[in-house]
Amino acid sequence: MNKQEYTVKSSLIEANELIKEVLSDKSKLSPRELAEKVGQKLWLAAEILGIELD
Repeated sequence: MNKQEYTVKSSLIEANELIKEVLSDKSKLSPRELAEKVGQKLWLAAEILGIELD
């Protein structure tokens, strides 16, 4: 697995984990903080894959 593949995979896994924490009421993040963190992970993955999210 190359560095870009690893970054995409880890970003998507981290975004998924953040969402699961919120759904299970285990998150200490506010909805805004969650949205920002998940958004960062998704944008990073999309950028590497060449997908425009606008």
